[in-house]
Amino acid sequence: MRISANYGWSATAETGSYGNVGYAAGMGRWSSYMEKYSQKAFHILLAVRGDKLTVIVMTEKADGSNQLIRALFSRRTAYPPYDRAQQTTTKPHPPVACPAHLRRNLPV
Repeated sequence: MRISANYGWSATAETGSYGNVGYAAGMGRWSSYMEKYSQKAFHILLAVRGDKLTVIVMTEKADGSNQLIRALFSRRTAYPPYDRAQQTTTKPHPPVACPAHLRRNLPV
């Protein structure tokens, strides 16, 4: 699969040889406008569990050491267009990164 993020990177990943579609791994590259990581390659792991998507990126810092970036996303609840009553009683939330994971990582 091809993944393109709106915050400066794209990657290609595929599921393992055992056919487990809950996990995918691959390689990506930061965009040229991401000054800190401009055009650097990285490894990526994606995992889907229930309504959660975990993205783990391993990239190289300027000093040559590895940096692990983790993000956890939740799926937004989808409502059929005709179910207006459900939409007004429960507001769906957009996908967001889990604050607990963001606190442990350096900003990108």
